[in-house]
Amino acid sequence: MQAVITERDKLKAQLNILKANTQVTVDRRPQGAIIAATPGVQPTAVLALSAQLTPSEREALHKAISPNYLEDRGLREGSHGEIVNERGRTVFEVGLYPCDSQSA
Repeated sequence: MQAVITERDKLKAQLNILKANTQVTVDRRPQGAIIAATPGVQPTAVLALSAQLTPSEREALHKAISPNYLEDRGLREGSHGEIVNERGRTVFEVGLYPCDSQSA
């Protein structure tokens, strides 16, 4: 029994050494993306226009901006394309992407 415990402790020590020396990098950028770098700006993944959305994503976006869908949720499209609520307050501005809001 003592030999089994010693072997277990040795394996745990080896595992901890491996964990300490391993670096896992998770890259969630789509395959085929080109990284565009501009001086003074954080590098950005750029995709061909046809590769940016899957058909189901494109369909979901078309539904999300349809007048019936917006109306069911008390929203409407403003005069410049922004989405506003029933009080006239802007919910989504024109052309505002999540990456744009970080730089603003």
